[in-house]
Amino acid sequence: MTDTTQLEQQILADVAAAGDDAALETVRVAALGKSGSLTALLKMLGTLPPEERKTQGPLINGLKDRVSAALASRRDALKDAALEARLNTESVDVTLPVREAPAEIGRVHPITQVTDELTAIFADMGFAVAEGPDVETNDYNFTKLNFPEDHPARDMHDTFFFNPKPDGTRLLLRTHTSPVQVRTMLSQKPPIRVIIPGRTYRRDSDQTHTPMFHQVEGLVIDKGSHLGHLKWILEEFFKAFFEVDRVGMRFRPSFFPFTEPSLEVDLQYRRDKDEVRFGEGDQWMEILGCGMVHPNVLKNCGLDPDEYQGFAWGMGIDRLAMLKYGMPDLRAFFEADVRWLSHYGFRPLDVPTLAGGLSGGDGLARGGKNSSPNLATLASEEMTMDNKQIAELADKTLKPFLSPLGLDRVEVEPGRDHDDAPSLFVTAYYRPGSKVPEGDVLLKALGALHKAFLDVGEERFPYLDHRFAGEEEFEEGAFDGDTGAPSR
Repeated sequence: MTDTTQLEQQILADVAAAGDDAALETVRVAALGKSGSLTALLKMLGTLPPEERKTQGPLINGLKDRVSAALASRRDALKDAALEARLNTESVDVTLPVREAPAEIGRVHPITQVTDELTAIFADMGFAVAEGPDVETNDYNFTKLNFPEDHPARDMHDTFFFNPKPDGTRLLLRTHTSPVQVRTMLSQKPPIRVIIPGRTYRRDSDQTHTPMFHQVEGLVIDKGSHLGHLKWILEEFFKAFFEVDRVGMRFRPSFFPFTEPSLEVDLQYRRDKDEVRFGEGDQWMEILGCGMVHPNVLKNCGLDPDEYQGFAWGMGIDRLAMLKYGMPDLRAFFEADVRWLSHYGFRPLDVPTLAGGLSGGDGLARGGKNSSPNLATLASEEMTMDNKQIAELADKTLKPFLSPLGLDRVEVEPGRDHDDAPSLFVTAYYRPGSKVPEGDVLLKALGALHKAFLDVGEERFPYLDHRFAGEEEFEEGAFDGDTGAPSR
């Protein structure tokens, strides 16, 4: 037996004995690495006489090929063994809901949603949307709006100023969207009816204030506009936005440099536990500032105050969102927490319309605190069988999947699953003689049901059970009731 034969037997034995990838790699390095035994033989070939090199070369190269093949074969065998072990120890829970497509997981931020809501309302009243830059001049942000030179709003503690230019002028981050009113009056002739949503910036930060926030202002300029028109516009807006039949409004005298007279507007409300309900109660909440456009502002924008007059108002979009959808802390709006957005966000296709519902395609306020009781509120409470709202949502969700199979009705009962986690047990009753549901349909139905519950804030997992109406169970062997899958 030659030296190469002994070496081959030893290496192949080590390959066969390698129990995992790490051990196999150790064998490979010992044989074919920079200092490996086969590598040393290959290096030695160059020192042999030509005749001996002709005989030893094929032997050593053949040995290298056989060792490389053995290593590859053993590596594949180890992979197959690892996969087999995983298949034997892991299982698939077929009752889990179907995973959502990425396009379905995304959510619209409440600020964007509320901006779309108020735009839809004012557009129905004939208002256009005007926009302007976030970086403004002192002239547009203050001077043309009748702010005195010594007004405290111009101080650094209120306003974000940029470094001075060579000529001494300084740009700033706009403190309100009112500069867009100036730009609109300078570029358009009356009549003017615009709303101006956008970002604004002030040096302020706490639970209800952030350095960057969102405002919406409105401007009407015409020859006959007056405070009666303003009152009607605001009243109709708040009724539509908070989705209530009536609102109580109170106007109080105030002061703003750019309006005269100036008014603060309060809304009537009451607290119901942690909810705010507008249009009822005996408490008042300040909601916005407004007034008739100051004659000096009209003059500064090239309009004759003897011919034209108008009114304007402004309110915070962030605060409107907090009041309508029950969000307690403004700072969470800007923390980029996906869990928060998943809870408070809106589905991309739930476009707010006055016909289809401002708060989503189904007209339900998502977590709303100001309209009539909705499914988001009901889902957070302990449901009993005499409370039908969640059962109605389950019935509405399952009908497209199960009605063709003979669905009769749906019932829901709260309880706890085998892990003692709070759950919802949904029972679908079918008409006697109906077709037995199939697995794919039921998995899709369960996935849609879970998604519908999450959309209204219900985090308890639904378990879908199936019965024939009037019977305790499906026929023996026809269906596994509590898994939602056909029995085998």
